Amino acid sequence: MTKVNKVVCYIFIITLFYNCSNKKDSKTLMFSNYLNSQFNIQIPNEKHYYFVFPQFGCSGCITSNFLEIQDYLNCEVISIIISNKNLLSYKHLEGGTHLYDTQGKIDILNLGIANVAIIETQNKIVTKIHSLSVTEKVTDIIDITSICPH
Repeated sequence: MTKVNKVVCYIFIITLFYNCSNKKDSKTLMFSNYLNSQFNIQIPNEKHYYFVFPQFGCSGCITSNFLEIQDYLNCEVISIIISNKNLLSYKHLEGGTHLYDTQGKIDILNLGIANVAIIETQNKIVTKIHSLSVTEKVTDIIDITSICPH
């Protein structure tokens, strides 16, 4: 192999690794685009939790989980995304970040969300998405009192 071929080969490999390491995964891109287009916000650098209450799912689970976290709505590391029409009546809530998705866009994203979900982010990327089963509660997944002490 000639020197020129080696240099071209090295440049190609470095470019390939650079591009692979800088690409956001599809869930991060999808969620980031959603937040930007719907609410004109970005995924923060700091650890953040988005509690998603979708239009479709177990209505009892959605309501009970929503009521369970009501005391923590002022916590700055939590945002609530609501597309569930039964919860849209809670628009009077004070404090915290409440993102009302009246068009239900979160429900059609391919994020694997079913029922109530928790989207965890850090460093501007989605680090975890957890859809709660019918028997799970938000507090089964994260210790809300440690991330949002009263």
